[in-house]
Amino acid sequence: MRGMRVALAETAQRYAAAVLSVAVTLLLVFLFWPVPELASTALLFVLPVAASSLSGGPGPGVLAAILAGLSIDYFLLKPNAYVDVEFGDAVRFAVFILTALMVGGLQRAAQEEACRRRQFVHRLEEIAALYELESRVAPAGLPHGKRRSEPPAP
Repeated sequence: MRGMRVALAETAQRYAAAVLSVAVTLLLVFLFWPVPELASTALLFVLPVAASSLSGGPGPGVLAAILAGLSIDYFLLKPNAYVDVEFGDAVRFAVFILTALMVGGLQRAAQEEACRRRQFVHRLEEIAALYELESRVAPAGLPHGKRRSEPPAP
């Protein structure tokens, strides 16, 4: 039961981080760009989406992408206190989500590959250590790699 609560709390933290990262990005946009230029400003919202995908997984990444897209529409495209999604906006929104999720997915794949490489190097180091240990404890007079149970060569 305790493990389930911990897992639920960790999941909630990942989703909360996704929401917070989009909110912080929106706040920074308004603090540093009083009249934001839409094209360059919208690109800033890829950062919280990619970070959420990398650190939290695909679920928080999708949530961040949706929140980022809605934030762009509500606050930057048509700041008139309602969300108005036209066909062109929907296409741009879909492309934004797909691009952001692809960036997050590529980051996740790179992270997993780096982990596999570290495990491989660790395993090679273990093999080298075992090889060195074997060469130290091998009895004198026996060729390297020969076991006592093997018959001597004629």
